[in-house]
Amino acid sequence: VQARCSLRSFLCGPTSDSSMYRHSGLALLLFGGAATADSKPVFDYTFASNCPVCKSFGNTTLKALYGADGIADAVDFQVHAGVRMGLFKDYECVLEKPGCPMTRYMLCALDTKPANIMAYLNCWNEAAVIRWPYTGVASRAQACAERSEIDWQLISACISSDHGDQLMEREATYFTERFPDFAHAGPGKPFGVPHVYIDGEEMGAKGWAEKVPYDGYVHKLCGTGIKAAACHSPETAQVVV
Repeated sequence: VQARCSLRSFLCGPTSDSSMYRHSGLALLLFGGAATADSKPVFDYTFASNCPVCKSFGNTTLKALYGADGIADAVDFQVHAGVRMGLFKDYECVLEKPGCPMTRYMLCALDTKPANIMAYLNCWNEAAVIRWPYTGVASRAQACAERSEIDWQLISACISSDHGDQLMEREATYFTERFPDFAHAGPGKPFGVPHVYIDGEEMGAKGWAEKVPYDGYVHKLCGTGIKAAACHSPETAQVVV
């Protein structure tokens, strides 16, 4: 655990006991193919917009997985943000100002055009972590919106609206209920991201999603019975998660 803590600074932490918590009643942000969600295995991904480990995972394993032949159409990808209420009654996120402006832009983009969100995430993850004093957030969000063909005017309207407030409240509620061990506010308190569940099963020892290789995710998803060309790759045939 200490090695991960050193790497992730205040992002690390022990595995939450909530691995069997199944989401109910809270709206989800989705991106996926044309098949009905009920027929697909669920890839439930929780991340933080400015988390270095999340950006690395998103820019490598997640990008490759979503782009693997047939996976996007066969799997129900669900995306959540690591956000919680801070000590001073403002939202708290990984390496962000109070109020989590990066996460708010991300949630508004997700809400505006879910089908294009992977392109937005790829753009965001390819750029460097934004350091203190965390300037340039809006310009980067706009550049990624334009690249992913998501209407920037709609995102801008969402940012300053009651709907934007509702998106943040919804994600904070989801995060604290899904990950009660990571719901404690304050400097140095872990968020436990990135975190992945496939059909409710936590991926990676102690929830370290970034430690599972690409082939391990393909093998796990293909083991649910999906029909995707990526499942026939010889590289994934003998992988054990």
